[in-house]
Amino acid sequence: MEPKDIFEEHPELEDLVSEDFEPEYDFEGEDYYEIDEKEETHGDISGEDGIICSCEGKSCGDDGCGNSCGTCNSPFYCSSDNRCVCVPRCDRVPCGGPDGCGDICRCILDGSFVSPQLWGSNRESFRNALSEMRAFGMSTIVLTAARMVSCDSSGSCNTSIVIDDDMLGTVLDDISDYGMKAMIGLVDCVPSASNMMWWEDSDLINSCLSETESLLIEIELRYSSHIALSGFFIPPKVMAGIPVDNQNLGMVNDFYWRATQMIHNLWGDIFPSAGMVYFIASNNETPEAIQPSELGLWLREFIMGGTVQSSGLDIVILEDGVGEYNNSLWSDPGIELYVQEAYRAIIPYPLYTAIDLYQWSSTKTLSATDNYMHPASMSRIRRQIEATQEANMRIANQFPLHMASNAFFVPYSDESASLGRAYNALYFRNSWVEYAYYSFSSPCSSTYPDIGGVMLFDDRTGEKERTQDWVGWIVSPGSVLSIIVDLGLRKMITDVAVVMRSETSFNNYYPSRLRVYVSPDGSDTSYMLMGNIDIPYNSDSTYGNLKVGVSSPGGMDAQKVRLELVSRSQWQFLSEIEIY
Repeated sequence: MEPKDIFEEHPELEDLVSEDFEPEYDFEGEDYYEIDEKEETHGDISGEDGIICSCEGKSCGDDGCGNSCGTCNSPFYCSSDNRCVCVPRCDRVPCGGPDGCGDICRCILDGSFVSPQLWGSNRESFRNALSEMRAFGMSTIVLTAARMVSCDSSGSCNTSIVIDDDMLGTVLDDISDYGMKAMIGLVDCVPSASNMMWWEDSDLINSCLSETESLLIEIELRYSSHIALSGFFIPPKVMAGIPVDNQNLGMVNDFYWRATQMIHNLWGDIFPSAGMVYFIASNNETPEAIQPSELGLWLREFIMGGTVQSSGLDIVILEDGVGEYNNSLWSDPGIELYVQEAYRAIIPYPLYTAIDLYQWSSTKTLSATDNYMHPASMSRIRRQIEATQEANMRIANQFPLHMASNAFFVPYSDESASLGRAYNALYFRNSWVEYAYYSFSSPCSSTYPDIGGVMLFDDRTGEKERTQDWVGWIVSPGSVLSIIVDLGLRKMITDVAVVMRSETSFNNYYPSRLRVYVSPDGSDTSYMLMGNIDIPYNSDSTYGNLKVGVSSPGGMDAQKVRLELVSRSQWQFLSEIEIY
């Protein structure tokens, strides 16, 4: 094909070309086309059978003809499409720490229940909490309830506003500032009588639905396009384990259906809605206890009966009721059966599970100083995480109004950083430090023996008084009980913690001090102080337990760890040692 005269097609270009312009190449000659072809291939060389040898768009691997396009330096590796891809390195890196690839190391929990009252009392505290939860790898904040409705026996109902409309926007702003999303808890229904379920009170249901509608309209008017808004949580729980007949299931179904229809009418299918099933696991203290197979059957009825399908609920959140009666059941291998049954029962609906981060069983686990619940031991939290592998997402239970001042997300608390590192250890299992054996400086009591020599590392945290989960010693005030833990090999550790007990009517007080030493080579002459901490005095005559620990965020090498507890009374009780 003859080249066309460009000036014939575009005469306006003729004025732009100098009259004395001399082309370097013959535009109609062979040389031009050869040069053009070489520019098209960018200097690539054709291999055998017409294969093009090229490194264009490649940073590593083969060029197609056996030649290298480069190599990747650690922590990068060469991917299948010949690009250097970074491999995150999170072993022994605290939650929220750098992963070596420009991001942070995230932990195993995905979301968190948060009571909005935390913001109302202290916005700085709320933002600090969000920062830490983001570092733990949490992507979604579930605000438990924006409003609460309760009715008395006469049918007169009262609404309490947990978070007002103006405040909600600021809360969403704060959540989006930390790159997270929010599911807004709507209206919780509180029965007027302790022996009544919310779905048994028609006045309560109608009032809750009315408040739900007004709240959703307000949210739609003000915040429907907010970047942080990702869905809605319908707070009233459905109780599996409490007898629910078909009529009651119908009332539950009707409530959820009407609430979700309000959401769908305003937003279509943009935002998902979640409802919670609260089940009571089997133990000797719960007459209404439900077995794993019964939970699965109940959930199938819950779904097939229409509660999930026809209500439009998109997510089921499963929360166990075991914590209210017997926390130690989480140490039972059978707990996985409940989650597995639930998972099989509700497929294909997403299953979220709630993880308790604090002990909330009874007054026996309340702090003697502030009457709040203590954070759960890491062994119990680890147990819950391992037991809920089937879940699509884990949501942390961390209601600030219930938790003691050393709860993990309270600002300026040493507990926060410690739990962050512990979550990282749970997620990257090779960070959780196992032990070879341990020994005591004095024998334990024959009444409270260390059965099998494993009780301090058996993941069974003593959360009730004088049970076999505790190891006890008869001591004298001021004496020092030493425990030496041999890790078998030299390992880097960041935290050492002990779960201890106090019951002053039994002449059992918390120790006055904990000191922790590490020996890098395992010899008795190389111990170095890792940290020490004064332990608060508990004057309450009732039972209480406490986790106390020391931290070295930069890490210390240790083959042996020596714990020294300075006694305050005639008894010393320990349940668990945690090293990570």
